[in-house]
Amino acid sequence: MPVYGTAIPTAEGLRRVLERVKPTGDDATVVWLNLREEPVVYIHGRPFCVKDRSSPFSNLENTGIAMTDVEAAEEMLKAEVVEEARKFGAKLLLCDET
Repeated sequence: MPVYGTAIPTAEGLRRVLERVKPTGDDATVVWLNLREEPVVYIHGRPFCVKDRSSPFSNLENTGIAMTDVEAAEEMLKAEVVEEARKFGAKLLLCDET
């Protein structure tokens, strides 16, 4: 089975990767693993994750965190983003690394 790697792609980038690696035949399956240990939320198709204010260009250290805890944190982050957008007229303050 071929193995590929990415960082956090945009939603469009994810679609393009899947189009490129799309298997054919009887076993048309792609297994996608996300190894991030921090919550990620997509806003207008672009990924954003939580960062520490004192180290905004470093990943959060959550070594050994359970997948269910990351998923729960992502749901909480999504709820907070939606609430902030509602509260401030669909405006959010985001920091982009690119």
